[in-house]
Amino acid sequence: MEDIKDNKQVLVGFLAGLSGVSIIALIVLSILFVRSQGGKVAGNSAGVIPDTANLMQIVDGEHIKGNPQAAITILEWSDFQCPYCQSFNTSIDTLLKDYSDKIRVVYRHFPLDSIHPYARKSAQASECAGEQNKFWEFHDFLYANQSSIQSGGINFLKNAATNLGLDVNKFNDCLDSGKYNDFVEQHLQAGIAAGVTGTPGSFLNGQALGGAVPYSSLKAQIDSLLK
Repeated sequence: MEDIKDNKQVLVGFLAGLSGVSIIALIVLSILFVRSQGGKVAGNSAGVIPDTANLMQIVDGEHIKGNPQAAITILEWSDFQCPYCQSFNTSIDTLLKDYSDKIRVVYRHFPLDSIHPYARKSAQASECAGEQNKFWEFHDFLYANQSSIQSGGINFLKNAATNLGLDVNKFNDCLDSGKYNDFVEQHLQAGIAAGVTGTPGSFLNGQALGGAVPYSSLKAQIDSLLK
């Protein structure tokens, strides 16, 4: 697991800048915003802002793999540049092959900015791809080519859109505008409120899993829930 404690600049600024009153105000404003948008970000038909009042609740429009109606949910806050997240997603993919009709996996963003300089932009890029119904294809491409994110930066993200057959002009306009910056930040703050301190920050039916749990452990816990 990559710990958000490593991101000292972000946390020091966050803790120094927010009093107890301002934290409460942020939560209240988030709830009001979600309600005013009907649970969705304006102009975004794919992503949604987690309900601050119930962070484990899955809302219509979230990024889901598996059976959307499954009783077993793995909720993952993740970072596209995190090697532990890459490993965890390999385990998740194997799990989905074995239990595709019995589980659902929900992906949310948690960029660790100071140690992964392109994580936030990668998260925004995935949402831009989501506008063209290619979120999961973009997600899988980034994890399959994770080492190229750092070396290629923004150009790599735009080339990924080309490789996946997206409308490149539409994608580039979306990414360059920073359209989903606030949305990704909402996911990050919701993760912090849920107790996520590093990536992957994952939960199984609301219970913290604890880092990049290997496939064998995930399988054992799923089997236990299915009994």
